[in-house]
Amino acid sequence: MIRAAVEAALNRGRAAAAFTADLVTSTRGRSVTKRATELVEHERRQRALASLPRGRGTRDELPALVQAIAEAGGFEAVVISDEAGLPVATSASATEPELLAGIWSLLLTIADRVASTGASPPLSILVQDREGRSILHRIFEAGGQRYLLTALGGRGPEVGPTTLDPALDQLAATLVRDGWSAQTHESR
Repeated sequence: MIRAAVEAALNRGRAAAAFTADLVTSTRGRSVTKRATELVEHERRQRALASLPRGRGTRDELPALVQAIAEAGGFEAVVISDEAGLPVATSASATEPELLAGIWSLLLTIADRVASTGASPPLSILVQDREGRSILHRIFEAGGQRYLLTALGGRGPEVGPTTLDPALDQLAATLVRDGWSAQTHESR
C-alpha cells in the first residue's frame, strides 16, 4: 500500500514535470514570459485602438484617424480603400497607396464570390509576405459603402484577424458623419 502511494506520487510528480515543461515551451517554442508579454502587448493594442480620438467627422479628421490607427496598432502603414480600389485615406508612412489600394481591392471581389456560393464571406484576411511581414485586411461598411482597411507590418505580438476591429466603429462613424462616405463617392 505504501509502495502504491509512493508510485502514485512519483507519477503525479512526473506528470507535473511534463506539464511544467509544456508550459515553459509554449506552442511555437516561446517561453511563458515571452507569451505573457505578447498577450499584454495585444491587450494594450486593442485598448489603444478602441480609444482612438473622436472628432466631429470632417474630411480633415479621417487622415488623422488613420494615422492614429497606425500608431496605436504599431503598423508600418494603414490605408483605407473603397470598392473601386481607390485610396480614401492613408497614414503618413504609406508609400504608393494607390498601388496598395488597387491590388488589395481584389479581396472585395473574392469576398463577393465566396458569398455567391452561399458561404459566409470573409471579413478579415491576414496575409504574410515573403519577408515575413503581416498584412491585415478588414472589410467593413460605412454609410452603405464597403471599404477595405489594410494595415501593413504590425510590430510586437502576432497580428490576428480581429486586431483592427476595435477601431472600426470610430472609423465608420467618421466616414459617415457629415456625409463623408456619400461625398467621396459622388465626387467621382
